[in-house]
Amino acid sequence: FLFDSRGHCDVTMVYICVDDDAVALAVAGRASEVLFTTVRDEVLRSTDRGASWSRLGGSGSEIQIVMPVPRQPMTLYGTAYGDRTRLWLSVDAGATWAEVALPAVPQGYTSIGSFQPVGPQPGVIYAHVSNFTRDSNGNLQVRDLAVVRSSDGGSSWNVIGADLAGNVHFVVSAPSDPMTAYVGAADGYYRTGDAGRRAGEDRLPG
Repeated sequence: FLFDSRGHCDVTMVYICVDDDAVALAVAGRASEVLFTTVRDEVLRSTDRGASWSRLGGSGSEIQIVMPVPRQPMTLYGTAYGDRTRLWLSVDAGATWAEVALPAVPQGYTSIGSFQPVGPQPGVIYAHVSNFTRDSNGNLQVRDLAVVRSSDGGSSWNVIGADLAGNVHFVVSAPSDPMTAYVGAADGYYRTGDAGRRAGEDRLPG
């Protein structure tokens, strides 16, 4: 992480791997003083730039991953995955959390995840929906990935880019514009500038 002369950090999220364990590190706070790290699905929080750490407790004790919102240093989302996906919102850099009542996933899908909040919150969030099936050997398979968008902080969702060819691999939101997102699909990359409302998305060259 690189901090400027005022101690502010522009990087909000990074993933690293230590001894085969995935570690997520997130930065929040008006002076980039609040850090979160996730190791083995346990979240720790620091309010002094990593000098000391405490386990995330209280209303956020079940959170597994913390996601900062670009350009909103006090706003964070938290997620947990298990029998069902759960979502939390914090507007005080993780001091307190309120769970978002996620509705049922859009018809035809069984799971939702990979949340990408963008713009003022609670507001626009992009995410994946998918179906999980098992092959003849009992191995879990992911099928029929699609991109969904919420305009109310996760309380409701709509499928966007339903006409994209192939399975969706990922979605990346544009931090400066909630209407713009990039989607990686099996046959290439696509861009939407109107939150997927148009019938055909722009396929990027290459």
